Amino acid sequence: MSHRDLRLANHHALLSVDAFNKSALSRRYHRWKYRQIAEREYWSAKHQTRVGRYYAGELQLNTYPWPYRDPGFANWTENDTPGSYTLISDPSGCVVRHSTSYCAYKIRELTGFWPKRLSNTRFDAKHWQQFLAEAGYAETLPSGVVPTLWKHYVGIDPQRGAYGLVVWFEGYSGNYPGSVQVSTYLNQKYLFISEDWKKYLWVEIPEPPAPRPKAQFTWRPSQILSRATPPASAV
Repeated sequence: MSHRDLRLANHHALLSVDAFNKSALSRRYHRWKYRQIAEREYWSAKHQTRVGRYYAGELQLNTYPWPYRDPGFANWTENDTPGSYTLISDPSGCVVRHSTSYCAYKIRELTGFWPKRLSNTRFDAKHWQQFLAEAGYAETLPSGVVPTLWKHYVGIDPQRGAYGLVVWFEGYSGNYPGSVQVSTYLNQKYLFISEDWKKYLWVEIPEPPAPRPKAQFTWRPSQILSRATPPASAV
């Protein structure tokens, strides 16, 4: 994306927080605008091709959408103090370029929907088991059970740092079964790494069923004539 596109995204992001804009109605509009920019990236044909190749196992890349993944987007100091709030969030309410926003997007990418919380609770990564349960994902793997290849999981490590860490399961690493490959954001940077799977609580994110094909109707001339010609008794 160009510098002009980034300036426009930052303009809307800046005016979406109360540290720089005291009008709640205006903030809501600008929040919708920068999120729409990311949605256009999601729906772009180029991005969909990359995602398809990614899930087919051909690529290992960051599919987190622009401008969220751009380090120049909303790169001001984060502050969650009321009246000086500067945090920029995605449609799930998670702060961009954090592990929670990244995993929320991976769920949206897989299912077509952002996970939504039902309560007003603030959900840091360490509280994501409750967050995912509220969003309809309550199926967790029993202790000691490794994630299954070709299925989708969010791993939760509540002990990582002050806020915890969530990761997206990518597959098995070279030294499996000791570790698995995961992707996430840490310190606002994308990571694709091998981790000890036992450190995480794994929540399964089911892949939605494939859409049923639409029924095909073929009109035959005899059907058209039978509809157009009245029965002999009516003549």
